[in-house]
Amino acid sequence: MKEVIHLKSRLIQETVPYTGAMEMLECSRCKICELCKSGELVSIIHAGKRRIYIDSIEAYSVRIREKAMKEVKT
Repeated sequence: MKEVIHLKSRLIQETVPYTGAMEMLECSRCKICELCKSGELVSIIHAGKRRIYIDSIEAYSVRIREKAMKEVKT
């Protein structure tokens, strides 16, 4: 019996759809769209669907955490 290996491309492994970004940041679809349009999140359209790079979500999270920390110190 031949084993079938299903591999996802790095594109799919390194990105999430709107719903994934919404879950990661715990915010609305509208907010994700706003962040993509402003360049805060890096996204692409693949097969007619927008996908957001996970590393851009993580970088955004770090930026807002650093901003919050600065505000607490002042």
